Amino acid sequence: MIKLYFKKDKPSKRLLDTVLRLIDVTLPADKAGATPGILDVQRGRLFTPTVRVADIDALLTGEAAAFVTMWNAV
Repeated sequence: MIKLYFKKDKPSKRLLDTVLRLIDVTLPADKAGATPGILDVQRGRLFTPTVRVADIDALLTGEAAAFVTMWNAV
């Protein structure tokens, strides 16, 4: 599963780690063996996970909860 990155700015490590983890946890069950990736289209570079960032799941859960809270307030 690959996400295309079109921006001119180089993607940060923080962005890469976060998006790669999101792709990994949201892969359909039938694609469980797939490797997530981000393709930097401007530079022709493919990023795949190398190490798992500690506590990134807690960060993503917190961000999702904050979003849901704001959405429900609108």
